[in-house]
Amino acid sequence: MVSGVLLSLAALVQGSSEAANEAGHFEPFLPGLIVLLPLLGFIANGYLSLRHARVSADSVRSGSEFDLSDASSRPSTHTLPTWIG
Repeated sequence: MVSGVLLSLAALVQGSSEAANEAGHFEPFLPGLIVLLPLLGFIANGYLSLRHARVSADSVRSGSEFDLSDASSRPSTHTLPTWIG
């Protein structure tokens, strides 16, 4: 990026405005990831928590409680705390 700035300044000093515009052109590197990755995490976390709430509500309606002490019956929101949470 510094070289692009230097090239545009050199072109301006020499009087070529076309070269300055071309040298100073900036193309961002994957700017969509900055917006999309948090959005995808938000959607995944919301989906997993609603799925867990549905299972818990079904357990309460049947007269029992949803127990998370057994590792095999834990929902995805509790087995992937480093990825989503």
